[in-house]
Amino acid sequence: MYNREDLLNIRKSFRLVGAEGMSIEILEGHAAEFSEKFGVALAWETDQIDNGGGAMQDCLVLFNPDHKDDYYKIVVDFEMPSMLAALSASITGESANGINRAGAVALMQGGKMALANLAGGATETGAPEDCAAEKDYYAAMYDIVNALIGAGEI
Repeated sequence: MYNREDLLNIRKSFRLVGAEGMSIEILEGHAAEFSEKFGVALAWETDQIDNGGGAMQDCLVLFNPDHKDDYYKIVVDFEMPSMLAALSASITGESANGINRAGAVALMQGGKMALANLAGGATETGAPEDCAAEKDYYAAMYDIVNALIGAGEI
């Protein structure tokens, strides 16, 4: 379970939903589709977010299957007040290589363009090749986050 206050938002947008509505299962199907489409290793699990005051919300947690506990994770959740869903993607967890959260968020928001501009941070503790691989992964997640959370109709 995650606490809402511990999640750092990457992106929020609104999407029109199709006839089937919106559900965690629908998001799982799209995560599989986009993982294959963009060639990014991706695994996920369902969990919950504590929004405070006893309000719980289901979420989908995306992660690198080879680095489940040592790369940041992305938590995807939604509200659906009508046929419009408010989708959010947030970052949580830690980086075993010491990549700071702000740098990881910048990569997930800017992709390969941000990667070219992001120098090694003072907090990085991993081997340079391990840090580079982790940053590459976050930059690749940009496409998945945009496809899954981005505007449009599903």
